[in-house]
Amino acid sequence: MQFSVGDKVVQPGIGAGRIVGTKEQELVAGYKHYYVIAIPDRNSTVYVPIGNAVTLGVRPAMSQGKVDRVLDTLASMPQPLPRDYIVRQEEIELKIKTDQPIQVAEVVRDLSGRERDGPLTAKDREQLARGRYLLAGEIALVIEAHIKDVNVLIDERLTAGRARG
Repeated sequence: MQFSVGDKVVQPGIGAGRIVGTKEQELVAGYKHYYVIAIPDRNSTVYVPIGNAVTLGVRPAMSQGKVDRVLDTLASMPQPLPRDYIVRQEEIELKIKTDQPIQVAEVVRDLSGRERDGPLTAKDREQLARGRYLLAGEIALVIEAHIKDVNVLIDERLTAGRARG
């Protein structure tokens, strides 16, 4: 898949950004052509080899329609998570690693619901923070909003979902 300057993309493990250019330089042996991706919520720039972008998981940012589905998922009733923390954390990690916004929204919704019932483990808190970071960054990029405003929107949707429960 080829991307163009101006495309909104997600680099798994790093976050959402916009391709601001290309660069020709051998930064990594065997790769001379790179996408230059600005990651606004980290105030950083990453270089991704053009020929290896898809293998590295770079994907287009979600559509506006998917943003609406993600927000609906956050506003839905939290689902119970496994009580066994090892099983729970493995399931959550798998969902986050899919890099699919709906699955990440389920993680955020369900861990937030669990947090309402009592304190989370350190790993649960870390996974919740990671999921929120990924969602907020991508949503902010797609709707062209400030990350703080998107975090408020996420909180509002989560509150609506808990009210249903």
